[in-house]
Formats: sequence, structure tokens, C-alpha cells
Amino acid sequence: MRGPLRVRHRSRRVRAGGSSDPVGRTVRSPVFVERAVALTLGLQARKRTRGPTCPDDLPRSFERLADLQADAGAIGFYDTGIVPGLAQSADYPRAVFTACDGIWWPSSAAEVQRRLAFRLEQQRRVLEAPESKDIALVLTETALDQVVGSPEVLRGQLEHLLDLGERSDVTLQLVERNAPSNPLLGGGLITLDFGGTAPRIAFNASHGPATYHDREEDTVPMFRAMERVRGLALSSEESADRLAAKLKEVQ
Repeated sequence: MRGPLRVRHRSRRVRAGGSSDPVGRTVRSPVFVERAVALTLGLQARKRTRGPTCPDDLPRSFERLADLQADAGAIGFYDTGIVPGLAQSADYPRAVFTACDGIWWPSSAAEVQRRLAFRLEQQRRVLEAPESKDIALVLTETALDQVVGSPEVLRGQLEHLLDLGERSDVTLQLVERNAPSNPLLGGGLITLDFGGTAPRIAFNASHGPATYHDREEDTVPMFRAMERVRGLALSSEESADRLAAKLKEVQ
């Protein structure tokens, strides 16, 4: 982007952060103001960044992503070889963070627990939001073969995915191993749409800094890639059948 995300985008996105007084003026709550100020300070600190992307290498970057997800009206979440964060059962991220402990941060049981608590709260803010969202969760079939923790963790994860797929606000799809021409092969992508009240945002990250995109020339192909993988994926009904069959295998 041509500079960091501006707080005006943020203030337009937050629908639940304020109310109207008797003459229709918006009254912002202290929580809204605190979140807006925190996001502004973090994002403005990246003014040194130039170019088509906005890497967020400041502390608590994933908390800012969680805020954006909570405010979006439509979310697309695709990942390769791992269950997308919003679709993970409680035991799954615990196993993931335990495997990363001592690798991506100094070994600390408290840090594993902190990250787990944050992940579960992030899910709650999206899946239990006051206003229903349109959530598309897409994962590759290879994620179901990856040993994360133990077979018991996989069984619980499969049951959790089947439960999520029954929600009216969630579309859950599997991309088969032999799906051709996957434009996101080996990567992950999150798309956030705010219903026209703010620019759409696309996000990708690895184990390094989070990277946001909000320029239309960047987000259009990224949203197009999300639509492509959804088109390549099995239908939600076919995906549920495949998940149920996999669950029988691991029982």
C-alpha cells in the first residue's frame, strides 16, 4: 500500500464500538477509542514501510489481525496442510503451539497457554459475534493426514469441523490432494470484506511478520485466488462426507 493503514478505515469498520445519541450522532465507547488509538499507534509506526504491502512486524500484530477479523462482515480463510485457525478445536492449537515451543519463541509453558487463550478468544469474537458473518473456511485434504499432537487430537478436530459445517454462517470446504491448478498451493490466505464501509483487506503470514494488503490492485487478485480455491474445492456437502469418512478411519 502507499503507506500504512489509516485509522479512518478502522473507525468505519467498527460497527459495535458505539451508539447513537437522540439526534443521531455517533457516540464512541471508551473501548472503541482505546482500540482505535492502539491500532493507530501501531500502524503509524510503520510509516517507514514503502511499497505494495504493509508488513506488521510490531509486537501484538496478531491482536490487530483479530480486531480486523472481528470487524469484518465476510471472512475467507484458506490454509495448506493445517486447519485454518478459526476452525481449530481447542486441543489442535495447543498441540501446534507445543510443537513450536522453544523454536519460534523461548520455551515457556506460560507462552503456550497465552497463545492458546488468544486463539480461542479470537475464535469466540468471530464465531459468537453479535452480527452474523459470512465465513468461508477452506483447507486442504492433506491437513487431515498431518499428525498434530496425537490421533485423539485429530478425532476431536474432525468432529469440530463437522460441527462447524452445520452452522448457517459457515461454509467449510476441502481441497482434494489432486485438485488441479491451485493458485495458493503451499500457502495461506485470509480475506476480509467490510461490506463497503472500508477497503477490503487480504492478509498472509508465515512464521515471520504479518503482511496486509489493502490496495485494490493487490486485493483483487488475492480475493480472486480465494474464489478459485473455493471453486476447486469439494462442495460443503461433499466435504462433510469426506470428513465423516476420515473420522471413521481414525476411530
